[in-house]
Amino acid sequence: MFTGIINYTGRIHTPNLTKEGMVLTVRAPRALAQRVRIGSSVSHNGVCLTVAKKSIIKDALLLTTFLMNETLRLTSFKHVRTGDEVNLEPSMRWGDEIGGHFLFGHVDGVGTITSLKKDGGAVIMSVRIPKKLMRFMAVKGSVGIEGISLTLIKVAGATITVSLIPDTIRMTNLKHKQAGDPLNIEVDMLARYALSRALVKKK
Repeated sequence: MFTGIINYTGRIHTPNLTKEGMVLTVRAPRALAQRVRIGSSVSHNGVCLTVAKKSIIKDALLLTTFLMNETLRLTSFKHVRTGDEVNLEPSMRWGDEIGGHFLFGHVDGVGTITSLKKDGGAVIMSVRIPKKLMRFMAVKGSVGIEGISLTLIKVAGATITVSLIPDTIRMTNLKHKQAGDPLNIEVDMLARYALSRALVKKK
């Protein structure tokens, strides 16, 4: 379980594709070593991955995980390259502050940035997402984008819009994103279960 508040980023070190999936190694800040051990869950751009190997080299932590072909199919990791910045969040611990909203790290689909517009100190980002996910979206509701907890300010057609404050841009990989780039999307779990219960009642 994660909160969508990003305090760490890393860089793709080696994305090794195999027939079974991808063996992914990320170069992360050494400070993250205190929160991570073999078997730990760490959100990588919103995808919950299990740490299979960790090692420290100089001032960095190397984290190795494995992505199944299904994970590659459903996420933007099929497009990653060496050197790409990755949002990292270790799983929640009892007593941690919940500054965003609950995220499972189970990506529901991949969206595409349609526009990025300056609005004072903020940036307004619009993202086209799979139509099947739109039923979970509502203005003032929450959405996970690249593992970041964000608030929806507009929902129209197959496009969602969020406002990015300067700290969010500075602390995450969104600083590098441009129109046309893919983004991992996770719907709000409360919206998911509320809709599920409503459909059950209809039956």
